[in-house]
Amino acid sequence: MSTKWVVTAAAERIVMNEERKGEATFTVTNPSEVVDRVVFDVVPDEGAGETWFSVEEPQRVVRPGASVSYLLKVAVPKDTPPGSYAVQGRVYSADSAPEESSVLSPRVVLEVPPEPEPAARRLPWWVLAAAGAALLLVVVVVVVIVAGGGGE
Repeated sequence: MSTKWVVTAAAERIVMNEERKGEATFTVTNPSEVVDRVVFDVVPDEGAGETWFSVEEPQRVVRPGASVSYLLKVAVPKDTPPGSYAVQGRVYSADSAPEESSVLSPRVVLEVPPEPEPAARRLPWWVLAAAGAALLLVVVVVVVIVAGGGGE
């Protein structure tokens, strides 16, 4: 008899950072009364690439009534169009055919943001300070020439 795994996702969405990276946690529970080895696979929905996702140590031993957590890391390539994508976790017993005990997690959505617009380049403060000092020097020189040049 195969284990009837229970798999849940900690959140419905994966929040992506500016580098198009994110994480999600999946918890797998062994509700049976025997020790079993679970395998965690990533099942990307249409449009999402398998190479976007990684999980350390996808096969683990789970005691009866115990749970293990999997941290799914996401890294979406820069050339991926912005949009909404989804992924699921699939778990099954390592010691039996996957179709005998395979269970899918709920879908977890990830929003791929558009590439950020390049920020307008601002001048550093020291450039503005140097320009101000140069302008002040020019004004002082002009005032000295105008004020001191009419004496002969």
